[in-house]
Amino acid sequence: MAKPTPGPWFMGSTQRADSVDIGADDNSNVALVYTMEGDVEDAATGRANARLIRAAPDLLEALECLVHRCDAEGVGIAWAPLTAGRAAIKKATGGE
Repeated sequence: MAKPTPGPWFMGSTQRADSVDIGADDNSNVALVYTMEGDVEDAATGRANARLIRAAPDLLEALECLVHRCDAEGVGIAWAPLTAGRAAIKKATGGE
């Protein structure tokens, strides 16, 4: 299974006023998020989506560390947030 582009990811500008580019340190393009600049509310939502996408590698790494630590310590095996964390990791890594 293919692995995602390693982080960190950053938000950059595009030549279009209605989009934000998400890129990686290796100069690869990760995503292009449309912000619909014609509508202030849609533009803010588009930028918020871009920030969330940009944070994805960091969020996944932090969640994997947390779940690993809880598993190693035997903490909360059936704890709902830990179960949700495991499901999110599977979703992000294609194990869904």
